[in-house]
Amino acid sequence: MSKKTRRSFSQQYKAMAVGMHREKGYSRVEVARRLGIHRSMVERWERELFPEVVETTNAQQEASKVPDEKDREIQRLRDENRKLLEEKEVLKKATAFFAREQN
Repeated sequence: MSKKTRRSFSQQYKAMAVGMHREKGYSRVEVARRLGIHRSMVERWERELFPEVVETTNAQQEASKVPDEKDREIQRLRDENRKLLEEKEVLKKATAFFAREQN
């Protein structure tokens, strides 16, 4: 078996790839596809070159994950709705069962 050699990229190449995403507006997936690399490499290079921006983005994502009162209420109502639909199905089946028994 032959051993795969690990590709190495220059800082200039990495900066160019990240620049395609940040400055030219290409998605990370599109940049990776055009350059023949994996999307995660573009993400990693961006974290390496712009650590302060990625940290604030992570903080914003964490803040948006915290469910607020409306989200909790929506989840509670969905749970209640699911439970009521299940109870309705049980009652339908029971009604059909007793209707057959009376005939």
